[in-house]
Amino acid sequence: MKIDDPQQASTAAPESRSVGTRLGRHVDLVGKIGNTIRGIVQLGRRHRAMFLKGAVASIGIVAVRLALPWPFHSVAALITDTDSTTGITQHVSVQILQLSLLFLVCVTILGLLDYLARLFFSRFSIATTRDLRQKVFSSTLGISPESRKVASGDLVSRLIGDAARVKAGMQGFLLHVATNGLLFIGVAVVLWSVDPRMGQLFAVAALLISLLTAWGALHVFEISLQHRYKEGKLANKIYSSLKKPDSRSKLKRINKSSGRYEATLTRLQGRVTWAAHVVFGLAVVGSIWSGMQAVGEGTVSTGGLVLFMFYALMMRGPITRLARQGTRTGKILGPAYRLIQMLQPREEAVETESVLRLRSLKKSLDLKGIGSKLPADANGGNGPRDGLDLTIRRGERVAIVDRSGTASALLIEAIAGEGDVGDGSVTWDSAILSGINRSALRNQVALFRPNPLEEGAATPLEQRFRQIAVAARQRASVQCFLDPGEGLSPRDVELVMSTLSSREIAGVPTTIVSTRQQHGLDGFDRIVHLEDGCVVFDGSCEDWRGMSSSSESATLPAQQRAAKQASGMRILFSGYAPVHFRCFQPLYEQLRNWPGVDVFVSGGLRTKIDDGYEYDEAAMYSGFGLPSESILSVDEIRELDFDVQFSSHTKLILPRRVERRIQIFHGVSFRNKAVRPENMGCDHYFVIGPYMLNRFVQTGLLRKNDPRVAKIGFMKTDPLVDGSLDKAEILRSMGFDGTRPIILYAPTGAKCNSLETMGEDVIRRLMDIDEYDLLIKPHDHPKNKDVDWATYLRRYEGAHCRIVQPCDDVIPMLHAADLLISDASSVANEFTLLDRPIVYLDTPELLVQARDACRSMLDLDTWGRGGGLIARDASDVPALVAESLADPMRLSLVRRRIAENLFFNHGQATRAAMNWLQANILPARTTTEESSHELTAS
Repeated sequence: MKIDDPQQASTAAPESRSVGTRLGRHVDLVGKIGNTIRGIVQLGRRHRAMFLKGAVASIGIVAVRLALPWPFHSVAALITDTDSTTGITQHVSVQILQLSLLFLVCVTILGLLDYLARLFFSRFSIATTRDLRQKVFSSTLGISPESRKVASGDLVSRLIGDAARVKAGMQGFLLHVATNGLLFIGVAVVLWSVDPRMGQLFAVAALLISLLTAWGALHVFEISLQHRYKEGKLANKIYSSLKKPDSRSKLKRINKSSGRYEATLTRLQGRVTWAAHVVFGLAVVGSIWSGMQAVGEGTVSTGGLVLFMFYALMMRGPITRLARQGTRTGKILGPAYRLIQMLQPREEAVETESVLRLRSLKKSLDLKGIGSKLPADANGGNGPRDGLDLTIRRGERVAIVDRSGTASALLIEAIAGEGDVGDGSVTWDSAILSGINRSALRNQVALFRPNPLEEGAATPLEQRFRQIAVAARQRASVQCFLDPGEGLSPRDVELVMSTLSSREIAGVPTTIVSTRQQHGLDGFDRIVHLEDGCVVFDGSCEDWRGMSSSSESATLPAQQRAAKQASGMRILFSGYAPVHFRCFQPLYEQLRNWPGVDVFVSGGLRTKIDDGYEYDEAAMYSGFGLPSESILSVDEIRELDFDVQFSSHTKLILPRRVERRIQIFHGVSFRNKAVRPENMGCDHYFVIGPYMLNRFVQTGLLRKNDPRVAKIGFMKTDPLVDGSLDKAEILRSMGFDGTRPIILYAPTGAKCNSLETMGEDVIRRLMDIDEYDLLIKPHDHPKNKDVDWATYLRRYEGAHCRIVQPCDDVIPMLHAADLLISDASSVANEFTLLDRPIVYLDTPELLVQARDACRSMLDLDTWGRGGGLIARDASDVPALVAESLADPMRLSLVRRRIAENLFFNHGQATRAAMNWLQANILPARTTTEESSHELTAS
């Protein structure tokens, strides 16, 4: 349960799901709304003259709107009373003209009244809100200086943010909700006079829509109140974060929840508006049926039924505004309630000062449902959507082991009051931390985040101990360490972890440590192991060691254990797209022939399901000709252990246990999707080139000369420049004779890519020229799966156009192409190794999304699209293609510099990887084996 009133924070208990509890909560909310309305009414008395003028104008608007259909009703009566259209006399025509002029006069008056209503209601809202803000400001002067200091951000949030919302919302309520509500009642009264049954139906519909709107406003009020208290805390966070060097990233992190809040309100408004339309539609249908019966009975004229039709058409818009704006009333009442609260300075001072007195932890910290409303990926992979539960007792030294680091960070930040707990809660003894002032919480909880290690006189271990010492001086009740071993060698990690677990740091009775590695855990009282956002182990250190030593014999049959012991080193690759394995395939071919090594693959084409993903390994690996016994399902690897795991994507598909994880990446583009914290759960990084390494260092994710870095290159691109590919053979396999220039179109898979915007137009224009052979390769795992582009584009296939299967290897196509057309795909950077022309299709929406993404690393300034020409529109493409092919050396110097900066070991990346593995991981070979392997490789 989220506390919408800080005063309740220390006594509130988790919300019961019983009907009685929900009813009590709703009664409490209604009481708060009543108090808020009474407070606004009292403040508005001074300005009642403006309110009355606006009310008179609104009543006039309702009266004119009710009168608008009557001229048409009279016209219909005149026409109906005439025997035929030829019988319309000049006298009747004059009457119709007079009625039309009467309608024009009504419309003119309506416009004037609308202007006056807006003017007076706006003046009333501005004046009332100004008085409210002034009184609140005066009231805050009665709060103690200490209270004002700790709540400064929330105070500004109320005085400015809440007041602005009340001012704008009050005007909208008076203009739309009150006026349209009166109009609805007026229409029901008029229809009652025409026919009681139609009037009754409309009156019932008005009552139902009013109840629906009130229900929506009540729920929006509750959500708005919760969000506004969060916004007050956010203001304090922004103020404090601006003083720190990492303020930009922190601001992005702490501002995530606003989007979810707006989406929730939009959903509520949409549901209420939809339900109001349904009720209104049923009322209209019922009234038409009743009116037709009344016409047949002779109690209602045809003109009366036509009058009803006009009212029905006229009311559709006001019904929408009534339901939507009425529901939004709750969004106004939330800020208004916070302002009215502050008109009692003594009570507010007591409330704030009570918040300051957060006592030391006496019993336990209880975390419930942490991360429950966050996406599955944010929970650390395919984690549960009901969140994480954990209880930490006072005095415990707890190590949270989490390879991804995402789920453990959620827990640590939730305890420190810095994370988004979703629908979850953190209880400190009997106090719920969502209602605790941040300054008070910081006095009791110290959060350590490792700063990047820099080169200098001190060793990395000494630097880290100095950082930890600074955090320990706070002498808080609970000390939280977020991955203190980051960037250190395994031996240094053991020293840091053993120090944190061996004694109470600076007298702190409770220590919580999050770690990605399994080193130095022996001294902790308790180990909590997380995998994919789930707790897979929670127990003592002794049980942890026992599980580690006996888990294999307890889970694997005897034949499997014997096979594992005989096979020696076990290596696993996992991925969810064919391109992931293609990045590993050159290394796979080398490792599968290495003595004493067994190589397995897992993962598969993935499909989103309710609780994560399901993987089809057969569909992904069937085209690679791998031995069936080397292909394992995701369920199988979760019961197996491996020595080494290779992955080329961010969120690893993990086995039960693995000793070393190696990230090889699946490309480098100017969007830099690989450079992000989620990618830092590995032990080694086969970095593609200098540019990628510099980006990792600049963000602090890796340090300069980091021992985890291996400068390998991109193994997938070796065939582009090592002479192993034959262009003529590639063209023959595609049915091209090589007499025309070959153009390859390979877009990226992100949403709003060029294929979704201008791609078809580009294809048609190039085919109309009839001078090129086109190769079109859709992305193998696009984000938007609404269109099967490989099938859809078959309509363009012909003698000079081939549609390539998305899962096919793009490297031979790049080798055969004379020119590449792309947008933001990494293949454009791979193509620079060949120093051939590139045409970029501009995708502004994609770039905006990439720029605004969380932890965006978009870089259009270093290289970006500098290696080619940019087509802003499909009409630009033919000329740019012709220009590029006519002068293929244009921008050659730029492309060669890009290739040098992006890739290590051109054409030799696989050899570099094998050399590194031989030196660091692979079992040694005899001289005979080495000679045999060299012959095989050559």
